[in-house]
Amino acid sequence: MTIDTRLSPGSVRLRAPSDTESEGCALSIRLLVLSLAVSPAAFAAHPLQTEDTGTQGAGNVEIENGLARARQDGTQLTTFQPQVSVGLATALDAIVQPSLVRWRAPGQCASGWGDTNLDAKWRFWGRDPWSLALRAGLQAPTSQHGLGVPRGQWGEHAVLVATWDAAPPPCTPISASRTRRPRRARARRPRACRPR
Repeated sequence: MTIDTRLSPGSVRLRAPSDTESEGCALSIRLLVLSLAVSPAAFAAHPLQTEDTGTQGAGNVEIENGLARARQDGTQLTTFQPQVSVGLATALDAIVQPSLVRWRAPGQCASGWGDTNLDAKWRFWGRDPWSLALRAGLQAPTSQHGLGVPRGQWGEHAVLVATWDAAPPPCTPISASRTRRPRRARARRPRACRPR
């Protein structure tokens, strides 16, 4: 339906679309649906268990949300781990990744803040279609109720990342990592669950 504006001010007349306009609209919708169906995947997937060499660029911010849940023999572990990446330069990011943890076993449970990762990611080399980056940082002992490393003891980690980004297929990241937990990190007994 279109509005005829060739009338005097204050008067509007609606008219039904012509057959040619209807056919053009239907063809446009079909082309849109077809283009969405055959378009390639976007390069914005969460890295799951790997890391990619992509950085945010100076002044840009990215917020990711991660949720993991595991069960085994009546024990449940749920972790919510948001991540904020801030681009400090074209190839350098500062990353903060706190965590909220809920642990449940028969007759026991604990929930609260887990440890916080403080990282930097530096993409130090790139030549199409390859790029290399290093993501390294500290695991800050911010946990409550024994849900991470003991207070006052820090862990460190590093991931060397190679990404091959040629179309098709989409980006392929390859990672190798090293993590060190404090020597004296020992399991602490969580408090007893409160009845519901």
